Amino acid sequence: MTANWTRFAAVMGLAVALFLIPAKVLAQAPPPLITNFPSWELASEFNDVTNPIGVWTYCSKTTLSSTTCPTMLNPFVSTWGSDVLGWTATGGFPVVVHNTHPYAITGPPAYPYMVTVPPHALAMHPGPNGQYAVVRFTAPFTGYYKISGQFYALDDNLSGTITDVHILKNNNAITQLFAGNVNYYGGARYSSFTSVSVGLIAGDTLDFQVGFGVNRNYVFGSTGLNAVIEKIK
Repeated sequence: MTANWTRFAAVMGLAVALFLIPAKVLAQAPPPLITNFPSWELASEFNDVTNPIGVWTYCSKTTLSSTTCPTMLNPFVSTWGSDVLGWTATGGFPVVVHNTHPYAITGPPAYPYMVTVPPHALAMHPGPNGQYAVVRFTAPFTGYYKISGQFYALDDNLSGTITDVHILKNNNAITQLFAGNVNYYGGARYSSFTSVSVGLIAGDTLDFQVGFGVNRNYVFGSTGLNAVIEKIK
């Protein structure tokens, strides 16, 4: 009797001990990545080989709300050489170009008023008759988008950069998504837009535009542009 009771108590003790040991939690697989909320970065995605390319078109307008925006088909050629590449309209202006290097460059070397362009920066320059340099984004999906970034002065020579800057949806200049001015020596070295939200239907356009500003002079009008576009819904 005593031996049987001893064995019974030992078995029960083991059972209680096993019950008290925490159960092993199996590792759970991570949730699938969300892939339907893409984003685009205007400067890093600049293409100096193909225009248009993907969601981007580099074009020019004769006025802020011109109904046409002819694609720039002329490769940018200047004394910058391969340091700065991009596109120009017929006649040489407007221009949309970028620094091809991961470091800042200053030039063109043969020009008396040189400009420093940050690493991989995108630069826009208006035309002499008020033509707008344009980077156009064409929405690939229907949904809501958020736009953040800034236009900024690149030229510190003489008057410095003086330009008017805009973001238009579907070429609508009446209800602009953003409008501002860049004036290097006038206290506006950059003009920022933060979390501008807009609903777009696939095929709608966003035009980032640079004109010759309040002084109506395109000289020294080099203007940088950073922009991130995110689909948020």
